[in-house]
Amino acid sequence: MRRIEVDTTLASPGQRQRYVAKNLMTKLALTTLFVIVVSIHAAANASAEEAPSSPKEVASARGAATPEAAFSSFHAAVKKDDWEAAFKVLTDESRDFLVGSLTMATHLGMLGPDGADLAKKHVDAEQLDLLVEEMKKLPREKQPTIAPKVSAIVKKKAQFLSAVLKLFVELKRENWLNNLKQAKVVTLESVTVKGDTARIAIRMEEKDDVGIEHAGLKRVKGRWYVDYQGRLR
Repeated sequence: MRRIEVDTTLASPGQRQRYVAKNLMTKLALTTLFVIVVSIHAAANASAEEAPSSPKEVASARGAATPEAAFSSFHAAVKKDDWEAAFKVLTDESRDFLVGSLTMATHLGMLGPDGADLAKKHVDAEQLDLLVEEMKKLPREKQPTIAPKVSAIVKKKAQFLSAVLKLFVELKRENWLNNLKQAKVVTLESVTVKGDTARIAIRMEEKDDVGIEHAGLKRVKGRWYVDYQGRLR
């Protein structure tokens, strides 16, 4: 901002006094205006973070403000079998781990011929065979690191994941995500936050069965996401 100098040396004492008073009032007014503008700007930013202003922003929003909200959104999406919505509150690593590991499971025949057919429908077989060979060369503990490459070649990830989880049900195979979806009552028993990570204990009730599962969450750029791999640690 350009500073304007005013020469008051030729003014009378009364004029100088009035000038000083007027100048002080102007500064106070500008300061007050600046504070008001900053406050409005901060409030607008806070409102935008808490509640996107348009349906389009709501649809594209990723993550959640708290670990509890992230899990609640994830649970609601899983219940509806809406994996596009679930992906928005999953870390990218979790999405790739889920899609990649289930792709490998179906491709390698771990879910029978129906699983193999699903893999053929959603993944280029030649590309996947190359990745399988690459995975076999890795030490066993490093093999899950191939998941992002596998996930990258899966067409329509949400549809694929939904179909595989339905196949788990048909084959009566145990799966944590299906347990979460089918449970009649799901409540958070505890939430423990340490910096940018959190651990939650989830109580799931299905008829006479009651179980406690644990899951991890991560905070990325101020937003919380479910860390599916975190539940395996």
